[in-house]
Order: sequence, then C-alpha cells, then structure tokens
Amino acid sequence: MITGFLRFKVKDYEDWKRAYDLGAELRERYHVRSSSVYRTAKDANQVTVLQEFDDLESALALSNSDELRSKMAESGVMGPPDVWFTEQVEQR
Repeated sequence: MITGFLRFKVKDYEDWKRAYDLGAELRERYHVRSSSVYRTAKDANQVTVLQEFDDLESALALSNSDELRSKMAESGVMGPPDVWFTEQVEQR
C-alpha cells in the first residue's frame, strides 16, 4: 500500500473543505482507498491530506493530474503543495 501526503496552505479552511468534500468522485476515479484531513493546531489554514492507494501509479496519476491542480486552485490552495509518497514496511 502507498500513502501519499499533501501539505499546503489554503486561503480559508471552510471554503477549501467544502470543495474537498465535493471531490469524492475524483478521488474514487484515481483509486484512493482512504483519505484523512489534518490541520496544524496553530494555523487552521495549514492543511495536510493523507491518502492511501493500492499502488504508486495511481498515486502519481492523481498528483500529476491537471484536474487536481485546477480543483486545488479553485478551492483556495495557495501555491504548489508539498507532496511525498511512502510505502509501509512495518506495522506494530
């Protein structure tokens, strides 16, 4: 399983969250198995999204899609996100 992390700043969390919730079909199309949203404790507009995928190809396809970039810009994401992918190697 691949876990993707996206970290970014938004203009307004509530506006961004409404747009994110409407994006379920996009996440489904790119085979996102689960998704979680986090905010930093000191800045509600600093967001981290964790998404799980079956494979790296699906994760890269979503993160490189023009549709995702467009939706992020429309929802108030300020600048390009920090994106990284991990593969779980151990669980306790």
